[in-house]
Amino acid sequence: MPAVGISLRDYQTWLKQRSVLDLLPTGRSLTEVAHAAGFGDSPQFSRTFLRWYGLSPSNSRNAKFMRVVRRSRYNAGKDADGSTGSGAT
Repeated sequence: MPAVGISLRDYQTWLKQRSVLDLLPTGRSLTEVAHAAGFGDSPQFSRTFLRWYGLSPSNSRNAKFMRVVRRSRYNAGKDADGSTGSGAT
């Protein structure tokens, strides 16, 4: 069993997803994003992106189709009341 709990293939896919999400806002063409993220060609990138997110990469650049959700690292792991949920008093 892998030390991180996922297969090598899933880890590689996760790395590609991170690369894509970092590269899309840079203004590069979709072909450049595809190649920089490790895809062989644009159609492969488009099919994979559609499978991952349910929309095409070109639509992902349209604010009408995207919603950004940010989680503060300072609140990570805390319940709504601010406690850590450990049950300790």
